[in-house]
Order: sequence, then structure tokens, then C-alpha cells
Amino acid sequence: MKRARLILNIITILLVLFQILGYIGRNITHRHTTGTNLVAYYIGFNMPVILAAILFTMSWYLKRKIQKKESQTLIDSIGKE
Repeated sequence: MKRARLILNIITILLVLFQILGYIGRNITHRHTTGTNLVAYYIGFNMPVILAAILFTMSWYLKRKIQKKESQTLIDSIGKE
């Protein structure tokens, strides 16, 4: 599980870096675009950030699950010697 969490964190960081590079390289203004086209453009352009947020949330849940499992094994091993 720790390996899966590490992989999720690496992918999340890469997606955020790609998005930052996309913001830096973007030089197009959409002044005449209105309505759903503008909303679709911003959702599509920010898709890496949306995916990064989902993956970060999954990583956070994995971290909680790992901590709960480790604390349970610690509690179970108290009386065993």
C-alpha cells in the first residue's frame, strides 16, 4: 500500500507540474468565446489539476488506511512477548 501511495503522489506532482507548464506556455486569449465553449475550454484545460486532486484524495485515504492498519498491529502486539 505504501508503494501505491508513493506512485499516486508522484503522478499527482507530475500532473500539477504539467498544468503549471501549460499555464506558462498559454498565450491565447478567448475574448469572443462565450457560453458552454468557454466552460468546456476551462474544464478541459484544467483537467490535469482535476485529476491531480482526485489522485491526491485517493492517496490521502490510503495514508489513513495504512496508519490505521499500523496502529492496529501495534495494539495487537502489546501483550505478545
